[in-house]
Amino acid sequence: MKVSKPDIFFFLSLLLALWFALWGTIWVYYVALLYAYPAGIVSFILYRKGKAIDTKKTRYALIKVVLSIGMLLSISTLVYLLLFE
Repeated sequence: MKVSKPDIFFFLSLLLALWFALWGTIWVYYVALLYAYPAGIVSFILYRKGKAIDTKKTRYALIKVVLSIGMLLSISTLVYLLLFE
């Protein structure tokens, strides 16, 4: 089985999106800004490039969902910490 460039973009983008979703909620010492957000930005760039050149565009919906959930969790955690802590 040959691994193509869109496959590499997809799996790397998915891995970075999961990293962003997991680490994006940790705002102690701004870990989210240092470790999660750069991974989220790279994941989004790879998502856009991969979706543009891939013929299987439906699989990229998963990355969009993971990035959206990660962003929602990150922002909601930050708002909670700023208001109640």
